[in-house]
Amino acid sequence: MKTLVIVAAIATALAASHSGSATSAGTGSRSHPYPMHRIVKLPGSGGWYLRVNGVVRNANAAIHAANEFNDPPARGRQFFMIGVTYINRSKKSDEIFSLGSLAAVGRSNVAYDYSDDCGVLPHELEEMKSVFPGGRLTGNICFAVRKKDVASLELYYTPLFDETNLFFALR
Repeated sequence: MKTLVIVAAIATALAASHSGSATSAGTGSRSHPYPMHRIVKLPGSGGWYLRVNGVVRNANAAIHAANEFNDPPARGRQFFMIGVTYINRSKKSDEIFSLGSLAAVGRSNVAYDYSDDCGVLPHELEEMKSVFPGGRLTGNICFAVRKKDVASLELYYTPLFDETNLFFALR
């Protein structure tokens, strides 16, 4: 009888861990963002994919080293750099800028976008470069974010002609 109880307890624990893994894998919503390193198809893109490769939470020194004329972040902010890869699995060439936009949001619930840029970046993402089918483009984007948002920051993608946001974890 003891063995049956132990087996039942193990089965219950395994079922709970597997049901939790689907949620922790991410659905692309703000409450369940896609995890870093997951390749995700971008809606309305005709076959483009995005992967978040990694982050530099405090990129102040890296941004200054990239160009000595970069301004430092404003008081109470820091530079947050995100490495991304776009993959073209569509049937035609296109530029990344024509797909949609990337922005970030943290617990302040105010978006960081192109107006919160960091200046010249090391290995900056080249959004105007044509990427042909089967090609990929990797580079960094950066936002000057409030320090209080750093721990909760998520990247999100908004398609050009749609308001459906896809969220990506940055930790």
